[in-house]
Amino acid sequence: MITTLIKLGRLVTTLGFLVVLLYIYAFLPEIIEIPAWTNMLSLPEVTKGKLFYFFLGIFIFISLITFFILRIGEGATHINPQFKWWIETWARTFSIILNIFLMASLVSVGINNRENDMAGPDYSWLVYFTAFLLVIWLIFLIIILIRNLFWIR
Repeated sequence: MITTLIKLGRLVTTLGFLVVLLYIYAFLPEIIEIPAWTNMLSLPEVTKGKLFYFFLGIFIFISLITFFILRIGEGATHINPQFKWWIETWARTFSIILNIFLMASLVSVGINNRENDMAGPDYSWLVYFTAFLLVIWLIFLIIILIRNLFWIR
């Protein structure tokens, strides 16, 4: 039941990311300003095409890593089944959190670069929250791996 819900969540966040990516791409101006970068660094111009392919590349990379982790887990018969379940569940939920992080980042860039001057909601807190969740999930991975070391002995 939990695994089915996690798979559904992964599907929803994958489709959500693709919808947000296409929607934000359609309404971005040709040259994009990223406020955190423009204040600190002297960067070359970021076009909406570069941003689109950057986020799409990160998404594909995350999806491939998750796919390979799950395929390796399916083929490994000598691993403790409980440990295998924990790693597969961790990989799926980590990809969900990464998808939400990418969506929040895209929405933040989209809001900062809209063409009208209307004040809208600020979603930067969501970027920070999902970054915090990513750190927590990495700590969970360390805990899972340490627990596995004690299961082996």
